[in-house]
Amino acid sequence: MKYFFTIGAIILPVFVIILIVSQILLTNELAGAGSKIQNLDTEYEMLVMENERLNQEIASASSLVTVKEKARTMGFVEGKSYLTLSESQFPVAFGTAR
Repeated sequence: MKYFFTIGAIILPVFVIILIVSQILLTNELAGAGSKIQNLDTEYEMLVMENERLNQEIASASSLVTVKEKARTMGFVEGKSYLTLSESQFPVAFGTAR
């Protein structure tokens, strides 16, 4: 019986020390993971804002007013007359040939 008490007196403190060290290491690992998650959240928010800015830039660059101004600076001019096609003029092209 005395043998079991001496083994318990040796094993129990060693087991407690192992548990304490494990708890400290696990807490440290979780703190590092929290920091990584915070950095990823910040990066995500920055990317979302940049994506919105780029979408607005695309919409602005492709607006009709912008396209018209760019065409004018490149030397394009607005047409004076327009040509329209109807089905009766070209029945083969529109697939209505009889």
